[in-house]
Amino acid sequence: MDEFFFSLPIDSKRSLCIGPITRREAANLSDSSLGDGTGLYLFVAENSPDGEVNIIARIGSYDTAAMFVRMLRSGQLPALAA
Repeated sequence: MDEFFFSLPIDSKRSLCIGPITRREAANLSDSSLGDGTGLYLFVAENSPDGEVNIIARIGSYDTAAMFVRMLRSGQLPALAA
């Protein structure tokens, strides 16, 4: 799979992102139904080097991720409220 990453600012401290997650973030999924950490995820990241990442969902395919990004960019899906 080609590298895929998307980021949209929610406010001055957080961004809505689609992309792969780190091993540390994947380890936090061990008790979750969100998968094993591979593939693409929808998550909210704090805009700091060691900021917290809150995973919202696993995205099943590159095509689904690209469609979701197009919808966000076109305004068909509003960004998350603060």
